[in-house]
Amino acid sequence: MLAALYDEKSLVPRKSPFRIVLTPSEAGELHRRAAKYTLPYFEVIRAKMILMAAAGVDNDEIADRLDTRREVVSHWRKRFFKDRLLGLEDKARPGRPRAFPPRAVRRDQVAGLRVARYVAATAVALKRGRRQTLRRTKWARGAHQR
Repeated sequence: MLAALYDEKSLVPRKSPFRIVLTPSEAGELHRRAAKYTLPYFEVIRAKMILMAAAGVDNDEIADRLDTRREVVSHWRKRFFKDRLLGLEDKARPGRPRAFPPRAVRRDQVAGLRVARYVAATAVALKRGRRQTLRRTKWARGAHQR
C-alpha cells in the first residue's frame, strides 16, 4: 500500500495522501470562486486546484494544467485537507507590518503631486506663451511652500 504512493526513483510521494472529498456547500463555493473574474488571481487558482484534486487529478497533472509547481499544489491540497475553506486564505505573515500601505496618503506624496502639477502647469503656460497665466497661479507666488 505504502509503496504505491512513492515513485521508484525518489522518496517523494507521487500520489497525495490527502484525498479531497467536498461537501455540496464547499463545491458550490469553490465553483463560484473558480468562475469569478473579479477575484484575485491566487484565489481563483487555489479554488481550481482543489476542484481538480477532488476530481481525482494528481498533483503533477494539476500543476501542468495550471502552469505552476507540484509543490504549490501539494501545499494547498494539504492546507485544504486540514482546514477546509479557511485553509485557502492567506495566513498572517511574521515580522513587522508594512509602514507604507499602497493606498495611504503621506505628506511627501501630496507634496510630490503638487510639484508634478506645478511642472505640468508651467509647461502648458510656457508652451502657450502665456506668462500671465503662470503669474496668476499660486506657484508663481510661492503659495505652494506653505
